[in-house]
Amino acid sequence: MAERARSFDRVAEEYERARPEYPPTVLDGLPLTGDAEVLDLGAGTGKLTRLLTQRYRRVIAVEPLDGMRAILERVVPDAESRAGSAEAIPLADRSINGVFDVAPPWHDVIARGPFGEVRECSVPHDHLLDRAGVLDNARSVSWVASRTKEERELIMRRLGELIGDGPFAIPNRANIMWAVRA
Repeated sequence: MAERARSFDRVAEEYERARPEYPPTVLDGLPLTGDAEVLDLGAGTGKLTRLLTQRYRRVIAVEPLDGMRAILERVVPDAESRAGSAEAIPLADRSINGVFDVAPPWHDVIARGPFGEVRECSVPHDHLLDRAGVLDNARSVSWVASRTKEERELIMRRLGELIGDGPFAIPNRANIMWAVRA
């Protein structure tokens, strides 16, 4: 795993506090029934996982980073959490009905599995944040989190000088990829 991807563990709490939730409508129209067993691949702190547990009978969340997975286990106790990655999914073949992912690099990995066509869905929504939320959100972005402590502090100090108190409504898009077992 690249160092930049590992940097999310350094800012897992900020990621959980400040990254946007997924709107429930992002799952509308998917061809899975409520009794489905699904996988959230690269689940992070469980932003999508918590929505999946409200919709499907069994949700398995696979996340390679220990810090991110620890938060996922705390905030989404209804999901089964497992260490793993797209290259090494800790599940038996054909053991789930659908797989969800928010990271486009895994499109080809999912497509090689026992699934049909990989599809994408995108739903616009506003991400509402106060000043502290904007700063936490910035800390949780990999290009900031992967910098040295001194560089991160400088970036955050400069950003803090530029923004007001808020609130801020940041236009956002909830993007997911999904595939259903063939």
